[in-house]
Amino acid sequence: ARSLAALLGKLGVEPEGVVGHSAGAAIAMQMVLTRVIEPACLVSLNGALLPFKGVASQLFPSVARLLVLNPLVPRFFAWRAGSADAVTQLLEGTGSRLDARGQELYQRLFSNRVHVASTLGMMANWDLETLGRGFGRLDLPVLLVVGAGDRAVPPADAREVARRVEGRAGLREAL
Repeated sequence: ARSLAALLGKLGVEPEGVVGHSAGAAIAMQMVLTRVIEPACLVSLNGALLPFKGVASQLFPSVARLLVLNPLVPRFFAWRAGSADAVTQLLEGTGSRLDARGQELYQRLFSNRVHVASTLGMMANWDLETLGRGFGRLDLPVLLVVGAGDRAVPPADAREVARRVEGRAGLREAL
């Protein structure tokens, strides 16, 4: 959120509305809560806004923190993404269905070790507990759009976020 805020400041951009997908929704929400941006509305597309449930809530951030410390990990992940099968399996694991061009673009992204390192760094530093405590302070309309087939972010999470945003959230479910 701080890096994106710095970029927007450098560009002199003040968004009128914000749309974030998955972790991008959490970043956008953090920027709104810290008043770095003051858009008229926020749209979350399958937003990763709540911590994982159960053991994963403790295990996932810890593993990400360990992985980000080893400079060989991003190289390994990027090398592994050179396999179209690996990218297909990853995307299918999330419930995504993409055409060949979409898969090619994801493969290019996943093969970039700088992108992989940045993503691991972001996941290692997520603090979704603190973000969640701020939901009630949101003072703008929030639209939560949920794909029913998303396996990475359960649709029930959006229902929980809508409840905690205290009447300012709309929820739309898509098949």
